[in-house]
Amino acid sequence: MVRVFAFVLAGLLVLNTQASATPTSQDLADLTRLFAGEFDNHDQYRAEERAGIPESERHTEVYAINKPVTLPAFGEHVFYIEEYRDADPTNVIRQRIATFEIDAAENAIRMKLYFIKDDKAVREAHLDPGKLAGLTKDNANLLPGCDVFWTRDGDIFNAVMKEKACVFSMKPDEPKRAVRYMLTLTEQNYQRVDRWLYVDTDKVAGGRSDDLPSVHKRMTSLQ
Repeated sequence: MVRVFAFVLAGLLVLNTQASATPTSQDLADLTRLFAGEFDNHDQYRAEERAGIPESERHTEVYAINKPVTLPAFGEHVFYIEEYRDADPTNVIRQRIATFEIDAAENAIRMKLYFIKDDKAVREAHLDPGKLAGLTKDNANLLPGCDVFWTRDGDIFNAVMKEKACVFSMKPDEPKRAVRYMLTLTEQNYQRVDRWLYVDTDKVAGGRSDDLPSVHKRMTSLQ
């Protein structure tokens, strides 16, 4: 009951990932406008704390920054992503380059994700985009099978990775893991389920043990 209470406080949206038609250029423009911004799930973290949920079972407190950047080598719609946890900007847990494009075959907007090889060199590039000058695909690694597919439902955008497409191993001799990744994006917030399951057994390998999303309130827009 406590978990449900905190979940309702978080403002959960139901994910609807059924594509109905090929996205338009307006859909792409609207999605990238909403994606740009700074998002914080501090309210959710504190609500779970007040509800008595043990810290080990709460959502991690994360501040997420999605900054549009000009990187012609990656395409027209490109973002620098940086996230840090526990209200500590030095505790960076994620840096990515993300690109968006219409994929008519999938009836979706495809988001590709890239690791930055020398991520420390471009840290805080949302504050100083010049740090990204000259960055090309030679300086980044595309995450194979980890493309994210966005579809529109009115004013809401939902997204998923394909089931068991984004697969990796922590070590060569360890069982393979698949990323379970679902997103919902609105004017008000950015919700995400991000966890890992063992491919062969579907048992949880990392992240939360359920699909309750992190709910990040929009703090600023960055268009």
